Amino acid sequence: MKKIVVKIPILCGRKWSVSAFGSTGNKKKKVSSIFNFIEKQVFAKNNLDFEGKLKEETSVLIKDGKYIINESVSSNQPQYLMYCLTVFLEDYLTEYILEMKEKQYEK
Repeated sequence: MKKIVVKIPILCGRKWSVSAFGSTGNKKKKVSSIFNFIEKQVFAKNNLDFEGKLKEETSVLIKDGKYIINESVSSNQPQYLMYCLTVFLEDYLTEYILEMKEKQYEK
């Protein structure tokens, strides 16, 4: 099982960190950049099978420092994983992005 791990910065001004599908921790200043990076990784052709599902079951983890604060059920459905990520990061995303992504992935 693979994991998408997003680490919330503890101190103001620090960068967000994400590791997805075995990549090492990419650091970004904005949460929207983290979201876009994960979206590209989840829907990359080399991660999907011919039915549009992920080749391996994957879960989404949100960490605050060393503590896991949210974790999704593992799934091979990219829509479900992106919806979980949207819900987990709702406090950090702008209202416009949140509404757009919730509509896109809630199906």
